Amino acid sequence: MIVARTRFTKLAIVALLLGMGAVSCAEHDDGPRTRRRGQVEIFSNWTAGGEEEALEVIIDTYERAFPDVTVVNAAVAGGTKTREDELKKRMTENLPPDVFQVHGGRELIGAWVRPKGILDDSANKMEDVTFLFDQEGWRSAFPAQLLDIVSFHEKVYSVPINVHRGNAVFYNVRVFAEHGVAVPKTLDDLKDAAASLRAQKVTPIALGTKYPWPIVMMFEDLLLARGGSAFFRDYFAGKKAGDGPIVRAALEDLKSLFAFVNSDSATLSWDQAANKVGTGEAAMTFMGDWAKGFFISEKGGNMKPAVDFDAFPAPGTDGSFIVITDTFGLPKGATSRANAVELLRLSGGKELQSAFSLKKGSIPARKDIDVSQFDPMARTTIHDFSTGELVPSLAHGSAADEEYATSIGVALATFFIDRNVDKVLGILRATYARLQ
Repeated sequence: MIVARTRFTKLAIVALLLGMGAVSCAEHDDGPRTRRRGQVEIFSNWTAGGEEEALEVIIDTYERAFPDVTVVNAAVAGGTKTREDELKKRMTENLPPDVFQVHGGRELIGAWVRPKGILDDSANKMEDVTFLFDQEGWRSAFPAQLLDIVSFHEKVYSVPINVHRGNAVFYNVRVFAEHGVAVPKTLDDLKDAAASLRAQKVTPIALGTKYPWPIVMMFEDLLLARGGSAFFRDYFAGKKAGDGPIVRAALEDLKSLFAFVNSDSATLSWDQAANKVGTGEAAMTFMGDWAKGFFISEKGGNMKPAVDFDAFPAPGTDGSFIVITDTFGLPKGATSRANAVELLRLSGGKELQSAFSLKKGSIPARKDIDVSQFDPMARTTIHDFSTGELVPSLAHGSAADEEYATSIGVALATFFIDRNVDKVLGILRATYARLQ
């Protein structure tokens, strides 16, 4: 659904009446940036609690800076795959949004800068935004590893606005305390805790499988736990056997955890599953730390971090950090290019990065942020990001291309139903060549 946010000033009305002519003038205006007119469209999948509020921060910040620009919120509900499908349709039809949310890594580079099978950037649909990093002095402000995953041939193609940790488990503090459950450190601890909770008539793990990516997140957490960071990176670089012993062990772990999941998972999205944890109906959920943004939002019950809910690294993955970074890219042919450039410029700044992450549950992508404004949970994440072994996410577009990730998502969704380990291993073996 597309929602327009308009300030009905005389100048905005004139710009709308003049239509494209007014926008064109704004696009080539060499005067002060505050004179921007027209509109700017932001395309994302930020529609859940916490995500909506974080997106509102971006919109409000932009409107304060450029009061005569109409911000069009083109958020698409349904998760990453739904967003990607809609984005692909628009890009194919040469109707790109002005700015779109894209995860750093292969989701950006492999889909829009250098599609698989093409050795150069001749099929590139993104503008090089290196000039912003030069103009704003950002090269030293962002971690080199983040810039690497949004770059190709030393050119930067998007602006990271935050960092999420993918390998996290969120839990209801009261439920754990009332049922005598300690925070699990190992996979065996986790299974023991889940069995204890189930015996006490509490759903141990909340999972939403309406869209398959939360299952993929659980699988990558378990693969990381079984194999470690080096194995994980090599596996998705095509350097291991697609169906080796570590992969089998991770699938067996996943199968055992499925026994502790809520019975209505097939009807729920990730945030609906997380809500079960918030209300105490379930004890914990595997999820990236946008779950924190959900819990502290009104939709999530305005819960207090480390008081009402808390989080721990997925058991067995302490010391590793699955990196998911939301970035903004600038597609070629954007109707309101100049306005879009200003949105990217704001998104890379300290003020917006901090305000955005405080709502979304993430941490800023910049490394020069004042951490005192963040709660202890966020400061722990900042520390773990700066000291941990960083690995890419399969579920969120960094570790592999869309074709491979989609096929694994489908296979794991089927696995959730039939629990056939050998069948999934066969699919992983058959598709593994795509990673090589």
